Parts: sequence; C-alpha cells; structure tokens
Amino acid sequence: NELPALKNGYITFGCLNRLHKVTDEAFKVWTEILHAVPNSRMVMKAGELSDPEICKQVMWHFLRAGITEDRITLIGNTNGQWHDHVSTYNLVDIGLDPFPHGSGVSGMESMMMGVPIVSLRWPTIVGRLSASLLSCVGYADWIAESADDYVKLAVKKAGDISLLSVRAQLRNDFLNSYIGNHKAYVKVVEDKYKKMWATYCKKRLDSIQNIGVGCEPMAQRATA
Repeated sequence: NELPALKNGYITFGCLNRLHKVTDEAFKVWTEILHAVPNSRMVMKAGELSDPEICKQVMWHFLRAGITEDRITLIGNTNGQWHDHVSTYNLVDIGLDPFPHGSGVSGMESMMMGVPIVSLRWPTIVGRLSASLLSCVGYADWIAESADDYVKLAVKKAGDISLLSVRAQLRNDFLNSYIGNHKAYVKVVEDKYKKMWATYCKKRLDSIQNIGVGCEPMAQRATA
C-alpha cells in the first residue's frame, strides 16, 4: 500500500518480532525515538500480545518513559492467518529491529511488504541477521553501528518522507537480490561450497606431499 504517513500525517514505527527478542535496551531506544519524532506511533505485533497481562508489561516500558498509551498499538495473534499477520505492515512506515537478536524471517516479510528496517549491527550471528539482509538487498544505509546511531538513523529516516519512497520498490529489490531470488541464491551457495572443497583438497594434498606419502591418489581425487 502507499506510505501510511501520507494519509495519517505522522510516522508509524513497527516491530512484528517475537517478544523474547525485545530487550529492555531495545525498549529504551524505541522510546527515545518516539520522543524525538513528534506525534509518531508504534505498532507491535506478536502472538504473546494476545495475553492482556503481557500487553500490560509491554505498555509499561512506554508509559514509564512518558509515552502515552494512545501512541502505542499492540496486536496479538491473528487466528494463525499469515496474510492477516503480514498485512499489519500496511500500518507501518518504518520497521524497528529488536536487538541483540535481530529479525530473520520477519525482516524478509517486512521487505516484501515494502517496509524498510532500522537495524543495529551486533557482533553475534543472530545479531547480524537483519543487517546481512539489508546489505544483501542494497539497503546498508539503514544499518546502525551503535544504539545512539540507531536512534539518529531512525529519526533521520522519519524526518524525510522522500527517504521512505523505497516502499514502492523494496519488494522488487528484495526479489532481485541473492536472498530473494532462490536460483541466484543457490548458485552463490554452490560456488562457496566448491571453493571450500577446493581449499580443503589443496590443504590435504599439500600435507601429504610434505610427508611424501600417498600424494598421487589424493591428487587424483582433488583433480576429479
């Protein structure tokens, strides 16, 4: 759909990741962003939010930071219907990635729905998922290297509607990337496996040649 901000007159941030990924540090950064972007809203959707008690716990993070309840929308399980789930992205202008565990499938769904993600590149594998996705699709300018940069980046993107025009092209960019084009992805992975195998064979051959034993059979296998 078209950018929600054009109709609403304000920016809506969103996160559709499982709640166990959302740390206190992530909530803190998100509230800083909401304070820095006037009249902005936040949408969160997760199966756990079907529980009213969980909703109260999540809302507490915003209320204690001075964010009023009317700026926060919490959505629970949509009867297990995937299309209803991803349609929530039609409410969101900018995705906010949790950390230190970033989004994987949710990040890909977000891009398929035209919603770019502000991501914090973390030093762990699970903390680099969304940053890797963004880099692969060609949106590395949505990656922050620190919590402070994450806030500044989100505020910058929210402050310039023209930067959000990527909504119309993000799905195509994703589908044309190595991660979105399964044939291109398989080709890249196959090439990496072949390179790894060739490197392994060369190391084994060099090792055998160094001790001068049985190098001819190994050379034949490596060549084959």
